[in-house]
Amino acid sequence: MARRLENVLARRLREIAAEREIPLSHVADRAGIARSYLWRLLSAESSATLDALQRLAVVLDVPPLTLVSDAAEAARVARPAPKRSPKRG
Repeated sequence: MARRLENVLARRLREIAAEREIPLSHVADRAGIARSYLWRLLSAESSATLDALQRLAVVLDVPPLTLVSDAAEAARVARPAPKRSPKRG
């Protein structure tokens, strides 16, 4: 079963902020979003707007896709697809 994006976002925000050693309250302040909105995102009660994703990504210094993708999935997406040789007919 696919995970809800809100749950993935909440987990990834916590993980990345911890890796960067940035308190979540500082993430909200630096991103220019209300702390209460960030707490709703962290509890998966709200969906993030594209603007909020972009702001959070800038503060955490990651591509926005990283915030809504599992780490393994984000790595797969970041890798270029293998080149296929044209079919011969």
